[in-house]
Amino acid sequence: MRSRFLVKLGLAAATVFMLMALAVSGYSADKQKIRLASEYPDKHPTIKNGVMPWIEEVSEKTGGNLKIQFFNPNALAPAKEANAALMSGAADMIFTPSQMSARGKFPISSVALLPFMNKTAEAGSRMVWELYEKYPEMQKEFADMKVLWQWVSAPFEVHTTKKDIQTLEDIQGLKLIVWTGDLARMVSALGANPVETTPHDTYLSLQRGMADGVVCPIAPMKAYKISDVTKYHIILGLMTTHFYAGVNLDKWNSLPADMQQVLVDTTGLTMVEVSGKTLDSGAAKDTEWMKEKGHKFTVLSEDERAKWQAKTQPIVDEWVKKMEDQGFSNARQIVEDAYALSAK
Repeated sequence: MRSRFLVKLGLAAATVFMLMALAVSGYSADKQKIRLASEYPDKHPTIKNGVMPWIEEVSEKTGGNLKIQFFNPNALAPAKEANAALMSGAADMIFTPSQMSARGKFPISSVALLPFMNKTAEAGSRMVWELYEKYPEMQKEFADMKVLWQWVSAPFEVHTTKKDIQTLEDIQGLKLIVWTGDLARMVSALGANPVETTPHDTYLSLQRGMADGVVCPIAPMKAYKISDVTKYHIILGLMTTHFYAGVNLDKWNSLPADMQQVLVDTTGLTMVEVSGKTLDSGAAKDTEWMKEKGHKFTVLSEDERAKWQAKTQPIVDEWVKKMEDQGFSNARQIVEDAYALSAK
């Protein structure tokens, strides 16, 4: 009897100790899991050097009670249906381009795609986050989810197989592969001929001489073997793509308050800058790798870049008019703020 009493006493003491430990740590004992569907694969520099450390940090700061389960592209939900998967709860959280899986849902956010806005991913990422925090119109676009952070892709540059582009005149009449309609309009405005295809088909199209080059970020060039068939690279920052990290609202509301706070405290501007920096550092690393293989990189001078940008100004003006027609009377101010913030 006495031994049984001591066992019970020990168990009670252990339970009290555990509860006290939880109270001291301040973290809920509830076990929670967030299923994250990502547009980037796990080997992408932003995931490897930014997101995975963040996932570990969240786990540590919640005493291991909040686990974020990472899913590669198309593993949890089709990439082009990421927003729908978030809304339905098929995914608890997504990293996705705003204009891919829900085109038309985020009109103001598409300002980040305007030509010659961002020279680096870091500057562009800070810009979109500041816009999001400043403008209720942009916040309203994400009212059906909890946004943890936003960012932009590495800038799209021009990569050619045979022609060393130095000036706007050099690009006239060239056939350049583009992956989106937005890029096609920009390439046309610059005087080149857009050839629309997919990233996966770009290598063969260039190898077979169906195009003179491609407009894309530096980051995916090795993966798609584009660096095998291009030799000349003009760095101009033609455009970027806008991304967001969003959590399903029902999932968010089901999380204990302490876990919500950890997610808020570890994201926001911190992950905005991490996303931009990892994208830029990845591009810099691949640039050096290509230079070692004899590739030539040219950075447009400010005067020359201004000539290129002037050719695409009608696209900016059309965006402003379209937004004004949709009821956004401050569209021009948003654009001016975006360009000014990105230049900081």
